Amino acid sequence: ITVCVPKSERELAEERRRAAPPERVTAEEPAFFDPRTGAPRIWFSRGPEGTLRLFDKPGFDPVTGAELAPATPEIAAEWQRQRARERAAARERAEAATRCDALAANPDDPARPPHVPGVPFRELAAHAREAIAACRLAVEARPGEPRYLYQLGRALQTRSRAQALPVLRRAAQAGYGAAFDNIGWIHLSRHRRAEAEDWFRRGAALGDPSCMFSLGALFDQPDDPAAQAVAMRWYRRAARHGHQRARERLDQLPIERAEAARRRAEALERARLRRQQEAAAMTLFMGVLGAAIAQSQRQAPRR
Repeated sequence: ITVCVPKSERELAEERRRAAPPERVTAEEPAFFDPRTGAPRIWFSRGPEGTLRLFDKPGFDPVTGAELAPATPEIAAEWQRQRARERAAARERAEAATRCDALAANPDDPARPPHVPGVPFRELAAHAREAIAACRLAVEARPGEPRYLYQLGRALQTRSRAQALPVLRRAAQAGYGAAFDNIGWIHLSRHRRAEAEDWFRRGAALGDPSCMFSLGALFDQPDDPAAQAVAMRWYRRAARHGHQRARERLDQLPIERAEAARRRAEALERARLRRQQEAAAMTLFMGVLGAAIAQSQRQAPRR
């Protein structure tokens, strides 16, 4: 007599598990061995760079096609070291975003976080290497955040405009307004005023106050009243957006205009006095010359 005993749910689940293809083990602390028998519970293969990839049963790695091998105590120890390195790298990437903000944020960038004060360009240049390293990691960790691209480009700009330009262009393509200002100044440093003005205007249209200020600086010509009026309009727009240097420039301009007017008045007065002196000298000269001619005529012999 054959007695069929139905399998338990646990046995059926184990059969299904064994029949299914191996799956990646993602647990932070996987159990490598059976605590009763010491038999392996984990199988492994290596990725293209030699990193361990763990699976829950024998079979083949679906990525590399390599046959999975049972874990050993040495593999378990190597896995722990690998995870420690990965956790350290993850912490470094997480901290990199904060460090990138602290080392390379633009104080005039309205898109920076409110708690980040920003770093002036000259100060950034003093620790550019740290800023570049931190911002590279931040870009890798958060590729969808253009602020880190911009700040990486800004840090690179202290070392090499050629290296900075493609990074800044990527930030600009993502619509990051502050990047347009830096690109404009790179063009201006190459004596490409038309290209610079175009970048400044595009950034100003996005609401970037630095681009507005730069347009003001571009037209800030004291000897050209029409250009000066354009500069004033851009400075006022930048100041309304909170740009500190624009506010300072608006305070300086009346003083400079008054000083320029004083210098022009002094120059006109000096010119008037010079003309007066020249006229007096000419009058004196003509008088002396006339007297000399008259004397010469009196002394001439008569025939």
